[in-house]
Amino acid sequence: MNESENNMKKNIVNIIKNIIFFLFLTGILYFFSKTIYINYDKIKDFEFHFNLPYLFLSVIVYFLFFLSLSVLWKYLLGEKKISFREIFYINSVSWISKYLPGKVAIILTKVLSLSEKWIPKRTSFISCIYEQIFQIIASFLISFPFIIYYFLWTQNSSYVLLSWIFFLWFIVSIHPFVFNNALNILLKILKKEPVEKKQFLWIFAIIKYIFWYSLSMIVKGLSFVFLVFSITNVWIWDIPFLIFAWVFAGVVGIVSVFAPNGLWVREWVLAFLLQFILPVEISIIISILSRLWSTICDGLIWLYVGIEKLKIKKL
Repeated sequence: MNESENNMKKNIVNIIKNIIFFLFLTGILYFFSKTIYINYDKIKDFEFHFNLPYLFLSVIVYFLFFLSLSVLWKYLLGEKKISFREIFYINSVSWISKYLPGKVAIILTKVLSLSEKWIPKRTSFISCIYEQIFQIIASFLISFPFIIYYFLWTQNSSYVLLSWIFFLWFIVSIHPFVFNNALNILLKILKKEPVEKKQFLWIFAIIKYIFWYSLSMIVKGLSFVFLVFSITNVWIWDIPFLIFAWVFAGVVGIVSVFAPNGLWVREWVLAFLLQFILPVEISIIISILSRLWSTICDGLIWLYVGIEKLKIKKL
């Protein structure tokens, strides 16, 4: 196959990806817009005001979540020659990349940034893959009890069985033999060299990281809880459900690779889940405001990156 045929093939693949991306977002946007349209009268008549102390606290907890991700990634990387401040900065730079379609940009940004610090690309790439996998597993692990509760509440016994099957699959999948081989299959798909046996994490390390990432996801959920508190009143026993709703909506957005930062996917899932404890109009408003709120929080991280770059230029 000559170069022109290769370029043609790449162009066709890119066109197909763009079409899928467009159809996917259009579908999600349609369903979300339809929900807003049906409940428009309730939404426009709803009056609310922000409780500023809770709103400020939600931003603080959001940054604690981001800080926890940086700490965990430093331990996953396992390179003592790079400082935590450098890790935090690189993580902040890569955080911007999540607004691009696909998840490759986040990993690529980290790998290239670490290569400038003389960290082997292979080492940084493996740590980034582990990081993404652990975040997804931890998010689903937190969500599992609530998924079971929902299917029991709606009396969908067949779905309860499927959920338990999924949970057992999860238990099996974290075993090093399964987990490590799956990782190498993923690397093969990405046309990367397989990981050597000595570079793998083993069962106790995997369980440890899943535990810590689960705590990190709970902190993430708490930031959303304070955002909800700043908008409306909820019962204190609804806090675990709010944590689940935010974490689960977030991970669905993550695995939706065609949606940049889970755009519209997260809002749709969140609005659906919140209706179990809140009126429809409030659920929709919160789901929309949550996107604005998280974007502003991310904007503050970008501001930090800009300040750091100005400091570097002055040196």
